[in-house]
Order: sequence, then structure tokens, then C-alpha cells
Amino acid sequence: MGLASILMLVGCGYDQTYKEGDTNFSSAVTSGGEPLDDTEMAVALRICYAFRSKRTLFLAQKVESNFNFTYRAYDCDGNLSVEQQLLSTLKQLLPGGPLSYESTGFTLPYMREVETDISGHMESFCGEVFKGNTPLDVIEENNEYFEYEFLSGLYDTFIVRIGSSQNVNDPTPIVTRVHQYEVLTNSQPSGDYTGMVVRTSGRTRCEATDSKFKRYEQSFIAP
Repeated sequence: MGLASILMLVGCGYDQTYKEGDTNFSSAVTSGGEPLDDTEMAVALRICYAFRSKRTLFLAQKVESNFNFTYRAYDCDGNLSVEQQLLSTLKQLLPGGPLSYESTGFTLPYMREVETDISGHMESFCGEVFKGNTPLDVIEENNEYFEYEFLSGLYDTFIVRIGSSQNVNDPTPIVTRVHQYEVLTNSQPSGDYTGMVVRTSGRTRCEATDSKFKRYEQSFIAP
């Protein structure tokens, strides 16, 4: 199956949002997290090696190349509010800095920073797994908690649930936003696009006390 055929499956009803994990967030954070199991470690390793390969190739060959995506946004009631193409150019704005997809005039929230082994949500995880360590699935940083989940399916996938306490009288942390990344790894024939995030989705809580989320989806369009 070629890359274009694989990517067509992204738009064919594959819409797992994995919201179940949100309800377990508080208990996971309170417990301090658990070490990744063998299955999760295997997925994390594949993603980290794919991200490292992508970073090397993108820096050498893809800077200033065009990367285009289908973009959809949904309001707090789940209604589709925006559907359009997101046209971007791969940039490295600062020497030694992260890569990013830059889109002139696009003002909606989207996945701008390129996820690699040394930047983005997998940075600390990849640093640990490359050392042979088994990370915990919960990280605390700047008074926020990050819970990671790794899944193997059509794509190797990782989900990051981010949250904190929203009430001075209740220290229980709740999920405020969620990011999900579906990644081409060596489990699929991906060629120059090994490590490409073929689809990402982001959810943000509409109100601090509300159970509703607004979300966006960004799907890579094969060249």
C-alpha cells in the first residue's frame, strides 16, 4: 500500500478521539504515573526513531518545502465550523531551533511546531527511551501535568492529556486540553515521510467547569 493510499484512510471514518482516558486523568496524576509497559515502550521507540529520522531528513532536504493539510474545526457542541486547506512551508526560524509549518495568514490554532525527537511533546520521552530507560506515563512541568498514552493500530499513536487544578478550593487536576498524534513509523511503508504526523487533533475545554471541548483536526495531504 502506497503513502497516498495509506493517507486516504485518515479521511475514511477513522475518528477515534480516545476520550475515555480523560476520566482517569486525576487518579493517574495523583498516583504519580506508571512505567510504560512493553507494548507502550515498543510504540514509543518506533515513534522516537521515526521522529529522529524525520528530523535529519527534513533539515537536510525539506526546509522551504510545501506541506499541505486538510483542516477541520468543531465548536463546543461538536458542530463542524471550519473546513479548509492549510497551506504551509517548512521553516527553521532560528538556527538550531525547532522546525515549524508556517502558514501566512492562517489565524486558527493548528499544529505549527514539527514533532521530533528533540522538540515537541515527545522530547523528554525520546531522551529517556534512547538511554534505555522506561519513562513514567505522567510528567509534571510548570504546574501542569502531562499524561501520555501510546496505542498501536492503523498508525502508531500517542495521546497527551494536559491538565491542572482549576479551583483554589479543590487541588484535583482536570484535563484542560488533549493532543493526539498519528505517526507513520516503520510499521508502514513511508519512505521520505517516515515520522510524519499524518493526522493530529487537539481538544480544548470550552469552560473551566464545562465537560465540553472544542477541537480541530489537521490531516496531511500526500504530495
